[in-house]
Order: sequence, then C-alpha cells, then structure tokens
Amino acid sequence: MNRRPVHDGAAWNPADAGNWVPREAFLEGMADRVSEAVQRGRHAVTLCLDLDQFRAVNYTLGWEAGDQVIGTVAERLSRCIGEQGVGTHMGGDEFALCLWDCGEAEEAAWLERVLAAVEAPIRVAGREVRMTASIGIASTMECGPDAQRLLQHAAAALLEAKEGGRNTFRLYMPGSRSFVDHSLLVYDFERALAEREFFLEFQPRVHAETGVITSAEALLRWRHPQRGRVMPGAFIPIAERTGWIVPIGRWVVEEVCRQIREWLDNGQPVVRIAVNVSARQFQRENFVAHITEALEAHQVDPRLLEIELTETAVVEDVESARKKLGRLRDMGITVSIDDFGVGYSSLSFLHQIPVDALKLDRSFIQESGVGGWSVMETIIDLGHRLNLCVVGEGVETECQLALLRDRRCDEVQGFFFSRPVPAADFVRLLAASSIQL
Repeated sequence: MNRRPVHDGAAWNPADAGNWVPREAFLEGMADRVSEAVQRGRHAVTLCLDLDQFRAVNYTLGWEAGDQVIGTVAERLSRCIGEQGVGTHMGGDEFALCLWDCGEAEEAAWLERVLAAVEAPIRVAGREVRMTASIGIASTMECGPDAQRLLQHAAAALLEAKEGGRNTFRLYMPGSRSFVDHSLLVYDFERALAEREFFLEFQPRVHAETGVITSAEALLRWRHPQRGRVMPGAFIPIAERTGWIVPIGRWVVEEVCRQIREWLDNGQPVVRIAVNVSARQFQRENFVAHITEALEAHQVDPRLLEIELTETAVVEDVESARKKLGRLRDMGITVSIDDFGVGYSSLSFLHQIPVDALKLDRSFIQESGVGGWSVMETIIDLGHRLNLCVVGEGVETECQLALLRDRRCDEVQGFFFSRPVPAADFVRLLAASSIQL
C-alpha cells in the first residue's frame, strides 16, 4: 500500500508534549522511572537514533527544510513513546528515547514503530523525502538500572551501527568496550565547551631557508576531568561523526581570535595563525559569517588568520567552496589546502578555487622510498607554477629538511623545529625571531 507523504511536524510544539524534553533534562527525566521499572521486575530500553544522510536534505532543499524534517521526526517519535517514556533531540540529526516498564515483546514492537515512523515519507518544500536511520539500543537487562550508563551504552551501539553501514540497528552487549569508551566522549563535548576543557597549542611554521617563523598552526587539545589529556585522534573522529565538530570548530576560531587580541594588547609579537576547519563546519551556510563575527568581536586583522581545509571539504561542492573562499580572501584571510596529495589533487581542481598555499601530506615527507619523494617534488613544482606557497608538514629529521630545501619547498613544519606548545611558550619562540637550524 502506498503511503501518502505528510509533513506532520509543522504545527507540533515540543513544549506541548509531556514526553518530549530538552536535551539537558533527558537523563533526569528517565533516571527515576528506569530505576522504578527495574524494581518492579520490568526493564527499560534506551535508544539513540541518527538519521542517515540527513545532510543531503540540507544541501538539496535548504536548512529550513532540514529543520522541518527534524520537527516531523521528533513529533512521530514522541507519538511512538506515548506515556511510557521520554525523548529528546540531542542536536543535529540525532535523537534519544527511553521506554520504561516494558517486556521483550513490547520492546520489539516499539522498535518496529520507531523504524516505521522514521521511514514514512515526509512532504517538505514540495518534495517527498524518505529517511532511514541508524539505531543503537541498550537495555537494563544488559546494562543495569543506571540511566547514565544506559544512555552511554546506547550511544556506543549507535556508533557500531553507523560503522556497520547505516540503515540498521545494534543492541549493546557487554564486552563492546571500545564503543563504550568512544560514546563516553560524545556526551562530554557539551560540558567540555562550557567548562573550557578544550585548549589550544601552537606549532610554528618556518621559512625553509632562514628558519624565521612565518606563521603557526593552532591545534586543539582536551584536558578531560576524569581521563586526563585526550589526544585529538581519540575524539576528533567522534566529533566529526556526531556533528559536534561544528560548535567545537567554531570555538577554536573564536579562541584563536581571542588569543591574538591578547597578544596584541600585551605588546607581544604576533604572526598569522592557521585554524583547521572540518568539512561539516565549512559547508554550513553561515560559515563565513561566523568567521567574520569572531574577527570583529576581538578586533583582529583578518590578515592574521589562516583557514586550512582538506581537499575533500572543497570538492563536495566546488562552486559553493569557490564563493566562500573568495569572500575569505577578499577579507585578507589566507586559505590553504591541508594534507594535499591524498585526495583529489589535480591541476583543474586547483584552478577552480582561490587558495594561497598547499600543505604537503606528511606521508610524502616521511616516506623513505623514492616514490613518495618523487610525488612530493611534482606537487611542489605544481604549486610554484600556480604561484602558491608550498609547506612541508611532519618534518622530523635534518635529512628531511635538506631534501625539502633541495626541492625548493617554501616553508616547513614539524617536530624537528618544535612540538606544539602552549601560548606562553610560543610567544617566547616568536620573541627569539627565528629558530636556529
């Protein structure tokens, strides 16, 4: 039977639904009821749900249409919960639901209703939209009655579902510790931003021949209250997958501008600071506005800011990227392509977008064979033909530096010169005006 597409979220108000709460109230809303259900010999189920390929709606139909889809799905999920549970919109395209006082048969029926609610067609912006979802499920039968643990385990199962190909669901089972560890970080991001647990370190970029510091790259770090220092490789991929990379990335831009202003106010030397921007962050329609707001709020000259993007972030929509990068460069902001050489490297690609620099992927520099150095030499020559500054990353030895100099690489960066250091230490490096090679 063909189902008529509807947009049933247009007039729905979450505040009118007694079972739909703000994200920050979700755990509190489920905690007591979950415990009570377990004491009565019943159990509770928590579900984390992520809409698959939701960004395609935003890109093709616009952000307003995307908001309408989120509202529609939220309303449908609220109806699925009824009076025996609670739900919330976690942000982006992710939702969390908890159903208490249920048995195994009721759990299976509930999951079927949730899947049907998501997959039912939606009419929005004159188009029929069909969504699928990746779902992670955790039950008190495996996780116990603790609400926080239940939510964390459901998030762990969701990550496993997404990595398994999407449009599927996974039930958390004890022993999946790697997913649990990752999920713990997801629900710490909001607190980390509010409590300023994130901080920046700065790694200098130097002129290959003179050793004079020309700029620096701001690198994100996390000082977790329980885990200590969390390395970027452990949390950046999670932030990317869950959409948290957007507010985190915005914080980085604002913090760099704040730090530059502090240096200027203190009469300290300042060079251009580069910020890594994720594909998700760059593809937001208000990306350029956010950059402009940060610069204006701290009264920072745009020439002191550099934006680093990967090739992948640009090629998903070259025309949109060209316009955004053009606006940034018109302001005086430097634009560089990071990790160049491992994605869509080509002469035609570089001709289409306004950039100032190429940063060679470190794999070419650290490759011991002739092949890696041969590719690197070709890229350096390509960059110079296009009047671009070419930067070698990951320089760790004097031999690597010598080879880059021989191939006329313009600037270099790596542990051979300095590890990433706190702001105060970076100022001392700048005060010395150059690094002795």
